[in-house]
Amino acid sequence: MRLDFAPLLITYATLAVSAFQPLTTTTSLDRTSLFSSSSVDLTVSAKTYLLDVAERLKSQNGVFIVDPKAQDELQKAVQELEQQSQSMKSPGPKAYLGDWTLLCTVATPKSNFPSIPVLPNNPIRESIAQASNQYVKVVQRIRSDNNQTVNRVDHVIEYQPPDQIGNVLSAIPNLPEAIAQFKIPNPLQVRKSKVVLCHEAQVSPSDSSLFSTKLTLKSVVLNVAGTSAMLDPQGADVWAANLPGVPDVLGRDTFETTYLDDTLRISRTQAGFIDQLRVFVREPPTTFGEKEEEEYVVVTELVDEGDADEDVAPSDYYED
Repeated sequence: MRLDFAPLLITYATLAVSAFQPLTTTTSLDRTSLFSSSSVDLTVSAKTYLLDVAERLKSQNGVFIVDPKAQDELQKAVQELEQQSQSMKSPGPKAYLGDWTLLCTVATPKSNFPSIPVLPNNPIRESIAQASNQYVKVVQRIRSDNNQTVNRVDHVIEYQPPDQIGNVLSAIPNLPEAIAQFKIPNPLQVRKSKVVLCHEAQVSPSDSSLFSTKLTLKSVVLNVAGTSAMLDPQGADVWAANLPGVPDVLGRDTFETTYLDDTLRISRTQAGFIDQLRVFVREPPTTFGEKEEEEYVVVTELVDEGDADEDVAPSDYYED
Protein backbone atom coordinates (compact mmCIF):
# COMPACT_ATOMS: atom_id res chain seq x y z
CA MET A 1 0.00 0.00 0.00
CA ARG A 2 1.37 3.39 -1.01
CA LEU A 3 1.17 6.10 1.62
CA ASP A 4 0.59 9.72 0.74
CA PHE A 5 2.90 11.82 2.91
CA ALA A 6 2.17 15.08 1.11
CA PRO A 7 0.11 16.44 4.08
CA LEU A 8 3.02 15.75 6.42
CA LEU A 9 5.47 17.60 4.16
CA ILE A 10 3.01 20.48 3.84
CA THR A 11 2.85 20.65 7.65
CA TYR A 12 6.64 20.99 7.78
CA ALA A 13 6.56 23.86 5.31
CA THR A 14 3.68 25.59 7.12
CA LEU A 15 5.39 25.45 10.50
CA ALA A 16 8.69 26.68 9.07
CA VAL A 17 7.06 29.69 7.40
CA SER A 18 4.82 30.47 10.36
CA ALA A 19 7.72 30.45 12.78
CA PHE A 20 9.26 33.45 10.99
CA GLN A 21 6.98 35.90 12.79
CA PRO A 22 8.00 38.54 15.37
CA LEU A 23 6.97 38.83 18.98
CA THR A 24 7.46 41.55 21.56
CA THR A 25 10.76 41.25 23.44
CA THR A 26 12.04 42.52 26.76
CA THR A 27 15.49 42.52 28.29
CA SER A 28 15.91 40.48 31.49
CA LEU A 29 19.60 41.20 32.19
CA ASP A 30 21.53 44.43 32.49
CA ARG A 31 24.23 43.91 29.87
CA THR A 32 26.38 46.78 31.14
CA SER A 33 26.54 45.53 34.70
CA LEU A 34 27.15 41.96 33.55
CA PHE A 35 30.41 42.85 31.78
CA SER A 36 31.65 45.54 34.18
CA SER A 37 33.27 43.27 36.75
CA SER A 38 36.95 42.71 36.06
CA SER A 39 37.01 39.77 38.48
CA VAL A 40 34.82 37.65 36.23
CA ASP A 41 36.24 36.01 33.16
CA LEU A 42 34.88 38.02 30.25
CA THR A 43 34.41 35.06 27.95
CA VAL A 44 32.39 33.12 30.53
CA SER A 45 30.32 36.22 31.29
CA ALA A 46 29.67 36.84 27.60
CA LYS A 47 28.61 33.23 27.12
CA THR A 48 26.28 33.37 30.12
CA TYR A 49 24.69 36.54 28.81
CA LEU A 50 24.29 35.15 25.29
CA LEU A 51 22.60 31.99 26.53
CA ASP A 52 20.18 34.03 28.62
CA VAL A 53 19.32 36.26 25.67
CA ALA A 54 18.96 33.36 23.24
CA GLU A 55 16.75 31.31 25.55
CA ARG A 56 14.49 34.27 26.26
CA LEU A 57 14.17 35.31 22.63
CA LYS A 58 13.40 31.74 21.63
CA SER A 59 10.62 31.52 24.23
CA GLN A 60 9.12 34.75 22.87
CA ASN A 61 9.73 34.35 19.12
CA GLY A 62 10.39 30.71 18.43
CA VAL A 63 13.60 29.41 16.88
CA PHE A 64 13.41 31.73 13.86
CA ILE A 65 13.71 35.35 15.00
CA VAL A 66 12.59 38.11 12.64
CA ASP A 67 11.69 40.96 14.99
CA PRO A 68 14.36 43.67 14.30
CA LYS A 69 14.85 44.55 17.99
CA ALA A 70 15.23 40.91 18.94
CA GLN A 71 17.64 40.32 16.06
CA ASP A 72 19.75 43.28 17.12
CA GLU A 73 19.86 42.12 20.73
CA LEU A 74 20.96 38.61 19.77
CA GLN A 75 23.57 39.86 17.31
CA LYS A 76 25.11 42.19 19.90
CA ALA A 77 25.30 39.37 22.45
CA VAL A 78 26.94 37.10 19.87
CA GLN A 79 29.43 39.78 18.82
CA GLU A 80 30.40 40.32 22.46
CA LEU A 81 31.21 36.64 22.90
CA GLU A 82 33.07 36.45 19.59
CA GLN A 83 35.18 39.44 20.56
CA GLN A 84 35.95 38.25 24.08
CA SER A 85 36.89 34.75 22.89
CA GLN A 86 39.38 35.80 20.20
CA SER A 87 42.33 34.95 22.42
CA MET A 88 40.98 31.50 23.27
CA LYS A 89 42.79 28.44 21.99
CA SER A 90 40.87 26.77 19.19
CA PRO A 91 39.30 23.50 20.43
CA GLY A 92 40.11 20.18 18.80
CA PRO A 93 37.85 18.28 16.41
CA LYS A 94 36.18 16.30 19.19
CA ALA A 95 34.53 19.51 20.42
CA TYR A 96 32.92 19.89 16.98
CA LEU A 97 31.50 16.37 16.72
CA GLY A 98 28.08 15.48 18.06
CA ASP A 99 24.45 16.56 17.95
CA TRP A 100 23.89 20.32 18.14
CA THR A 101 20.36 21.63 18.77
CA LEU A 102 19.46 24.91 17.08
CA LEU A 103 18.62 27.35 19.88
CA CYS A 104 17.79 30.32 17.66
CA THR A 105 18.69 31.85 14.32
CA VAL A 106 18.36 35.16 12.49
CA ALA A 107 18.56 36.03 8.80
CA THR A 108 19.14 39.67 7.91
CA PRO A 109 19.79 41.47 4.60
CA LYS A 110 23.20 42.99 4.04
CA SER A 111 23.54 46.70 4.80
CA ASN A 112 23.00 47.79 1.19
CA PHE A 113 19.65 45.97 0.93
CA PRO A 114 16.31 47.09 2.39
CA SER A 115 15.03 45.42 5.53
CA ILE A 116 12.53 42.60 5.27
CA PRO A 117 9.05 43.82 6.33
CA VAL A 118 7.51 42.05 9.33
CA LEU A 119 3.93 41.75 10.52
CA PRO A 120 2.76 43.09 13.90
CA ASN A 121 2.59 40.86 16.95
CA ASN A 122 -0.67 39.09 17.81
CA PRO A 123 -1.83 36.08 19.87
CA ILE A 124 -1.89 33.78 16.84
CA ARG A 125 1.79 34.43 16.09
CA GLU A 126 2.64 34.01 19.76
CA SER A 127 0.83 30.67 19.74
CA ILE A 128 2.68 29.55 16.61
CA ALA A 129 6.02 30.49 18.17
CA GLN A 130 5.20 28.52 21.31
CA ALA A 131 4.02 25.57 19.24
CA SER A 132 7.19 25.63 17.14
CA ASN A 133 9.28 25.47 20.33
CA GLN A 134 7.25 22.56 21.67
CA TYR A 135 6.65 20.48 18.55
CA VAL A 136 9.55 21.27 16.21
CA LYS A 137 13.22 20.58 16.86
CA VAL A 138 16.17 21.23 14.53
CA VAL A 139 19.46 19.40 15.11
CA GLN A 140 22.75 19.64 13.24
CA ARG A 141 24.50 16.28 13.54
CA ILE A 142 28.25 16.47 12.91
CA ARG A 143 29.97 13.15 12.32
CA SER A 144 33.32 11.57 11.56
CA ASP A 145 34.55 8.18 10.44
CA ASN A 146 37.69 8.20 12.56
CA ASN A 147 36.71 10.62 15.37
CA GLN A 148 39.20 13.13 13.99
CA THR A 149 38.17 14.39 10.55
CA VAL A 150 34.63 15.70 10.08
CA ASN A 151 33.21 14.32 6.84
CA ARG A 152 29.44 14.38 7.27
CA VAL A 153 26.85 16.86 8.55
CA ASP A 154 23.16 15.99 8.75
CA HIS A 155 20.37 18.50 9.31
CA VAL A 156 17.56 16.79 11.23
CA ILE A 157 14.13 18.45 11.43
CA GLU A 158 11.93 16.64 13.93
CA TYR A 159 8.19 17.22 14.17
CA GLN A 160 5.76 15.89 16.77
CA PRO A 161 2.16 16.64 15.73
CA PRO A 162 -0.05 18.17 18.45
CA ASP A 163 -3.27 16.41 19.41
CA GLN A 164 -5.65 19.35 19.74
CA ILE A 165 -6.17 22.84 18.30
CA GLY A 166 -5.72 24.20 21.82
CA ASN A 167 -2.13 22.92 21.87
CA VAL A 168 -1.31 25.16 18.89
CA LEU A 169 -3.38 28.23 19.82
CA SER A 170 -2.64 28.23 23.55
CA ALA A 171 -1.78 31.95 23.64
CA ILE A 172 -5.19 33.07 22.40
CA PRO A 173 -7.24 34.36 25.38
CA ASN A 174 -10.72 32.95 25.99
CA LEU A 175 -10.42 30.35 23.26
CA PRO A 176 -13.75 28.44 23.26
CA GLU A 177 -13.37 25.03 24.85
CA ALA A 178 -15.05 23.34 21.91
CA ILE A 179 -12.38 24.73 19.60
CA ALA A 180 -9.50 24.12 22.01
CA GLN A 181 -10.43 20.45 22.38
CA PHE A 182 -10.99 19.90 18.66
CA LYS A 183 -8.86 16.98 17.52
CA ILE A 184 -6.39 17.78 14.76
CA PRO A 185 -6.89 15.30 11.89
CA ASN A 186 -4.16 12.66 11.95
CA PRO A 187 -5.50 9.72 9.92
CA LEU A 188 -2.18 7.88 9.88
CA GLN A 189 -1.76 8.41 13.65
CA VAL A 190 1.72 9.86 13.17
CA ARG A 191 3.43 10.20 16.54
CA LYS A 192 6.70 11.69 15.37
CA SER A 193 8.56 12.28 12.13
CA LYS A 194 11.98 13.42 10.95
CA VAL A 195 13.33 14.88 7.75
CA VAL A 196 17.08 14.31 7.45
CA LEU A 197 19.23 16.26 4.97
CA CYS A 198 22.50 14.34 4.62
CA HIS A 199 25.58 16.33 3.58
CA GLU A 200 29.14 15.49 2.72
CA ALA A 201 31.32 17.87 4.76
CA GLN A 202 34.79 19.32 4.33
CA VAL A 203 36.37 21.39 7.12
CA SER A 204 39.18 23.81 6.30
CA PRO A 205 41.06 26.67 8.04
CA SER A 206 39.59 30.16 7.79
CA ASP A 207 41.08 33.63 8.19
CA SER A 208 37.82 35.10 9.51
CA SER A 209 36.75 32.35 11.95
CA LEU A 210 37.90 29.23 13.77
CA PHE A 211 37.29 27.16 10.65
CA SER A 212 35.01 26.85 7.63
CA THR A 213 32.72 23.93 6.79
CA LYS A 214 31.66 23.25 3.21
CA LEU A 215 28.53 21.12 2.76
CA THR A 216 27.35 19.18 -0.29
CA LEU A 217 23.81 17.80 -0.12
CA LYS A 218 23.81 14.08 -0.93
CA SER A 219 20.46 12.67 0.16
CA VAL A 220 17.13 13.33 1.86
CA VAL A 221 15.37 10.89 4.20
CA LEU A 222 11.89 10.90 5.75
CA ASN A 223 11.45 8.83 8.91
CA VAL A 224 7.98 8.41 10.46
CA ALA A 225 6.78 6.80 13.69
CA GLY A 226 3.11 6.22 14.51
CA THR A 227 0.51 4.03 16.15
CA SER A 228 -1.31 3.17 12.91
CA ALA A 229 -1.01 -0.40 11.66
CA MET A 230 0.67 1.04 8.55
CA LEU A 231 3.51 2.67 10.54
CA ASP A 232 6.31 1.43 12.75
CA PRO A 233 5.76 2.69 16.33
CA GLN A 234 9.52 3.09 16.77
CA GLY A 235 10.07 4.91 13.48
CA ALA A 236 11.03 3.72 10.02
CA ASP A 237 12.46 5.29 6.88
CA VAL A 238 9.46 5.62 4.56
CA TRP A 239 11.12 7.65 1.81
CA ALA A 240 14.68 8.44 0.76
CA ALA A 241 16.43 9.86 -2.28
CA ASN A 242 20.03 10.19 -3.37
CA LEU A 243 20.79 13.56 -4.97
CA PRO A 244 23.98 13.08 -6.99
CA GLY A 245 22.96 15.55 -9.68
CA VAL A 246 21.99 18.55 -7.56
CA PRO A 247 23.59 21.70 -9.05
CA ASP A 248 26.28 23.36 -6.94
CA VAL A 249 24.19 26.48 -6.45
CA LEU A 250 21.40 24.40 -4.86
CA GLY A 251 23.28 21.60 -3.15
CA ARG A 252 26.24 23.44 -1.62
CA ASP A 253 26.59 25.64 1.42
CA THR A 254 29.49 26.97 3.48
CA PHE A 255 29.34 28.24 7.04
CA GLU A 256 31.94 29.72 9.37
CA THR A 257 32.25 28.61 13.00
CA THR A 258 33.07 31.74 15.00
CA TYR A 259 32.79 30.27 18.51
CA LEU A 260 33.00 26.71 19.83
CA ASP A 261 33.26 25.03 23.20
CA ASP A 262 31.85 21.83 24.69
CA THR A 263 28.28 23.11 24.96
CA LEU A 264 27.87 26.16 22.70
CA ARG A 265 28.57 26.83 19.02
CA ILE A 266 28.02 29.88 16.83
CA SER A 267 28.02 29.75 13.04
CA ARG A 268 27.63 32.36 10.32
CA THR A 269 26.92 32.01 6.62
CA GLN A 270 25.85 34.07 3.63
CA ALA A 271 23.08 33.04 1.26
CA GLY A 272 22.89 35.55 -1.56
CA PHE A 273 22.24 38.94 0.03
CA ILE A 274 21.18 37.38 3.36
CA ASP A 275 23.50 37.01 6.36
CA GLN A 276 22.55 34.11 8.61
CA LEU A 277 23.52 33.68 12.25
CA ARG A 278 22.85 30.46 14.17
CA VAL A 279 23.30 29.61 17.85
CA PHE A 280 23.57 25.91 18.72
CA VAL A 281 23.75 24.10 22.04
CA ARG A 282 24.86 20.55 22.71
CA GLU A 283 22.43 18.57 24.84
CA PRO A 284 21.90 14.95 25.92
CA PRO A 285 19.99 12.88 23.32
CA THR A 286 16.41 13.75 24.25
CA THR A 287 13.23 14.34 22.28
CA PHE A 288 10.97 17.22 23.33
CA GLY A 289 12.14 17.03 26.93
CA GLU A 290 11.65 13.28 27.32
CA LYS A 291 14.24 10.52 27.13
CA GLU A 292 13.92 8.13 24.22
CA GLU A 293 12.49 4.82 25.42
CA GLU A 294 13.90 2.72 22.60
CA GLU A 295 16.23 3.14 19.65
CA TYR A 296 14.81 3.65 16.18
CA VAL A 297 14.30 0.53 14.14
CA VAL A 298 15.38 1.29 10.60
CA VAL A 299 13.31 -0.33 7.86
CA THR A 300 14.94 -0.55 4.44
CA GLU A 301 12.01 -1.48 2.23
CA LEU A 302 12.26 1.73 0.20
CA VAL A 303 16.02 2.15 0.31
CA ASP A 304 17.82 -1.16 0.16
CA GLU A 305 21.15 -1.33 1.99
CA GLY A 306 22.79 -2.83 -1.05
CA ASP A 307 21.49 -0.12 -3.37
CA ALA A 308 22.38 2.84 -1.15
CA ASP A 309 25.80 4.41 -1.30
CA GLU A 310 27.84 5.27 1.80
CA ASP A 311 26.25 8.72 2.04
CA VAL A 312 22.68 7.47 2.24
CA ALA A 313 23.04 4.09 3.96
CA PRO A 314 19.84 3.58 6.00
CA SER A 315 21.83 2.35 8.98
CA ASP A 316 23.54 5.76 9.14
CA TYR A 317 20.40 7.83 9.61
CA TYR A 318 20.30 7.38 13.38
CA GLU A 319 23.18 6.69 15.69
CA ASP A 320 23.13 4.13 18.46
